Amino acid sequence: MALDDRVNSQGNRKPSVLPDDIYEALINLAEGKALPPVKERTTSMCTAAVRFWRAKGRILDKEEKGRKELYFDGRRMSRSSEVNEIVAREFDQTKGSGAAKLACDLRDNFVGLSRDKIQNILNTDKVTIVGMPSL
Repeated sequence: MALDDRVNSQGNRKPSVLPDDIYEALINLAEGKALPPVKERTTSMCTAAVRFWRAKGRILDKEEKGRKELYFDGRRMSRSSEVNEIVAREFDQTKGSGAAKLACDLRDNFVGLSRDKIQNILNTDKVTIVGMPSL
């Protein structure tokens, strides 16, 4: 068993695609803004606080194209509302490559995009279905 497998089997999950409200709360935490009192926090704020605490300083925020983006160990964390757009753009740039190739290409720059998730997006996304050849 590899070292990475042992580390991840102990409960250290890799970050996945985040819902928009949790993403915004994580941005506030990464900037150092104070959270409201515990009784006033929403579920998404509590979830963001736990994720930020478990990451132990590996989540950073950067300003990119006028928007604040989160990075985990140098790779961008994506919002759930952006994932379809990211996959469709990469699909067009690679001229219709399959899910495995897209997953390998996106793995270097993004966190939380698995081959299965990319395959589901390709199967259901209207933009990629129009561009695909019919056999």
